[in-house]
Amino acid sequence: MKYLTGKEPCLVGRWLIVSFVVLVLWVGKNELKGQVIDENIPHAGEYVGAGEDSLDYIAQSFVANIRQVHTIGAWLRPAQGEAGVTISLMATQNGLPDPSQVIHESPLIRPNAAQFYFDSSFINLLVPLDTYWVVVDGYQNLGTNGFSAVGVSNQFTDTGAGLVFSGDGGMNWDSIPGIPMAIYVEGDTCTFDIAIDPLNPSVCPGLTETVEAPPGFLSYEWSTGATSRDLQVSAPGTYTVTVVNEDFCVGTGSIVVLPDAEPGIGLDTLYNLCEGESVALPTVPVNMSYLWNDGSTASTNVVSAPGVYTVEVVSPSGCIGRDTTLVVEVPAPVVNLGNDTTLCNGEFIQLDAGAGFDTYIWSTGSTTRSIFVSNDAQVSVFVGDSIGCSATSDTLVVEVNPLPDTPQVQLDLNILLSSFAAGYQWYFNGDELPGETSQSLEPPSTGFYQVEVENLFRCRMLSDTFFLAVEPAGNFIPSGFSPNGDGVNDVFHIEAIDRFPDNLLLVFNRYGDEVFRKQGYQNDWDGTGNQGNALPDGDYFYLLDLGDGSALRRGNVLIHR
Repeated sequence: MKYLTGKEPCLVGRWLIVSFVVLVLWVGKNELKGQVIDENIPHAGEYVGAGEDSLDYIAQSFVANIRQVHTIGAWLRPAQGEAGVTISLMATQNGLPDPSQVIHESPLIRPNAAQFYFDSSFINLLVPLDTYWVVVDGYQNLGTNGFSAVGVSNQFTDTGAGLVFSGDGGMNWDSIPGIPMAIYVEGDTCTFDIAIDPLNPSVCPGLTETVEAPPGFLSYEWSTGATSRDLQVSAPGTYTVTVVNEDFCVGTGSIVVLPDAEPGIGLDTLYNLCEGESVALPTVPVNMSYLWNDGSTASTNVVSAPGVYTVEVVSPSGCIGRDTTLVVEVPAPVVNLGNDTTLCNGEFIQLDAGAGFDTYIWSTGSTTRSIFVSNDAQVSVFVGDSIGCSATSDTLVVEVNPLPDTPQVQLDLNILLSSFAAGYQWYFNGDELPGETSQSLEPPSTGFYQVEVENLFRCRMLSDTFFLAVEPAGNFIPSGFSPNGDGVNDVFHIEAIDRFPDNLLLVFNRYGDEVFRKQGYQNDWDGTGNQGNALPDGDYFYLLDLGDGSALRRGNVLIHR
C-alpha cells in the first residue's frame, strides 16, 4: 500500500474514499477536528474524522458487498498528542450496532505520515447484503464535528444512515445529526452477473408479465423489494435483482420491461345489416387469434342476424384486446313499377322507381330515377340506398298494340255515319259530344264533326274533320197546322226540337189566356188545350224557350181544321 500526504490525495487501492465535511474546532486537549475531503482534488488539509469529548462509541453502518474483509478504517486524527482509539467491526441488532457480536476489534494503526488512522490486521468472512457497523471507541477523545458522505463501490454500500453514538459502552445508542462518518472497508470481492428471463419482455396494458432470475441461489431481492425468484411486472421500467450463491457471492442483473400496446381491432361502433343479407365485421388481420361471442374465430366475422357482437383478440406479443359493435337490421328497399301495361302504337309510358335512392340501374341501361318506354319491353330496375341496401323490382311487361285505321265519315240523308269499328265517340267543334258513342250521329247544328274509333285493343284513331251545315232548331217553326186527323200536318212540328230536351212551349189565345203548356215538347201538340179539349180554330200566340240559354222564340200559329 502507498499512502500520500500533504497536497497529494490519499489513494488506497480499491478503497472507497468519499468526501465529508467537518467544522474545524479547538475544543481541548486530544480533541479531533475535520474538514472537507475529496480524493480527486489535491489539497494540503488534514484528513480527520469525527467524535466528541466524553462520548464513548461513534458508529457508522454499511451494507456488505464482499464476503471476506481484511481492512477497515476511519479518517481520524487527534488535535494534539496521542489518543487511544479502538476500531471495531460489529454485526447489527435491531438496526443498531451489537457489541455482543464483535467481528473484529483492534487499536487503530497509525500510518507513517500520521494523517489518519486505520486498521489492517485481520481477515473475517461477511455475509453479502447484510448490514455491519464500523465502531470507533475514542475513549472520550473524539469531537462532534466530523462529517462525510459515504457512497457505493464494489466493496461496500452506505446504508444512508447518519452517525450514532453511545456513552455507555454500546448499551444505548443515539443519533448525531449530520452526514455519516468517513470510513472504508476493503476485502475480496465476490460478484457476478446474471441474466433475467425473458430477454426482451414487454407488459400489456392491464396485465402482468412474469420475469425470472436463474434458479439455485440462496436468496433473491428485487428492486421492488420482492424476495421471490420470479417477479410479476405490471408496469414498464427497469427491474434489478440481487442474488446470493452458496459461497455468499453476490450476483446482480437488470432488465428493461417495455410497454406493449393493446391490440388494434378496428371495429366500427355500428354496422347496418340489410334485411335478408349479411354484413362483414372486419378487424385488423395481424393478430394471433380471434374469438367472437357467436363462436367465430375469423378475423372478419360475416353475420346475418342483428345484435351485439364482441370480439377478443390476442396480439403477437400476447396482449389481449376486446371490442364491441352493434349490428342493426335495416329494412330492404321497396321498389314497385306497377302492373304490366299495354300501349297503343305511338304512345309511351313513364316508369318511376321512386325517390330516396342513391343508385338506379334499369334493365335498359339507364341510371335515372324514371324512364320512358314506347316499345314492347320487359323492364326491371335495381335500386340502392345510402346505407348500401339494395333491391330489384319485379319485371314489368310493356306491350304495344296497333292503331285502328283512320275512320271515314259520310253523310247519309241527315245522318253522319262512321266506318265500322269496335267503339265510337263523336266530337263537335273539337268538344266531345256526351253520349254520342254509336256509329251514326244526327248532327245537332252546323259545325265541324269528327269521330274517334276504337279497335279491340282499345287503341283509338280520330277521323278527319267533317263540316256540316244544319239549320238550327226554331228557324223552321210553322205558322199553322191542321189537326183534322188526315195524317198531314196534324201536329205543331218544330224542326230539331228533340235536340233541346229542356225546352218549354207556351201557347196563348187572343185574350192572353194560356191554353197549352209543355215542358220538353217533342212535336206532339195536336190543337188540344190544357184541359184536354179541342181548341177552336183561330190564331194563337206561342213562346218557345229552347232551354239552352238562347233568346226566346215567339210567334203566331193558326189552327185550321
